This record gives sequence, structure tokens and C-alpha cells, in this order.
Amino acid sequence: MLNDVNYSIKEKNEAIMEQSAKLAEAYENLWKVNKNLEEEVHLRTERIRHQHSKLVEYTHFNTLKLRGPLASILGLLLLAKNEESSKNIKEIFEMIRKATQELDGIVRDFTQRLDEDL
Repeated sequence: MLNDVNYSIKEKNEAIMEQSAKLAEAYENLWKVNKNLEEEVHLRTERIRHQHSKLVEYTHFNTLKLRGPLASILGLLLLAKNEESSKNIKEIFEMIRKATQELDGIVRDFTQRLDEDL
């Protein structure tokens, strides 16, 4: 009878050891997956930080660049509003056209740079 109990304990011990080995392997696999995920999160976070930094840089720079032509257009529109001479109005609108093209060029350049950097 003692031999039967001893044999049963031995079988249970072997089953427990087998389960323990499987659990250790599963733990190791989960640890590797978790480490890979953490690295991926870190890389993506750094990429997002870089993109955010570039956006802030471009926004600040282009806001300053956009302000000049926009202020010119607004000022020229005020002049045109109060101008009575059609010749002067044509000249003012030509200046507005040039400022508008300058503004368009700045926006296109901004868009192209963003596309290249992001």
C-alpha cells in the first residue's frame, strides 16, 4: 500500500513538474512579447514627439512668415476701400495679387516641408 501511495505521489510530482515547466515557458514567452511591445511603444512615442516638435516649429515659423503678406493684403484692402481713382485701385489690386501669390507660395512650401518631414 505504501508503494501505491509513493507511486501516486511520484506521478503527481511529475505532473506538477511538467506543468511548472510549461508555465515557465509561457511566462518567458509573455515576457518577450511584453518587452517587444514596450520597445514598440517607446519608438512610436519618440516618433510622435518628433512629429509634434516639427509641427510646433513649422507652425511658429510659418505664422511669422504668413503674417507679413496677410498684413499687406489687409492694409491694401483698406486703401482700396477708400480709393476713388480706378488707376490707383488697379495698382492696389495688383499689389494684393502679388501678396496673395506670396502667401500661397508660403503655404505650399509649408505643406511640402511637412510632407517631407512627417
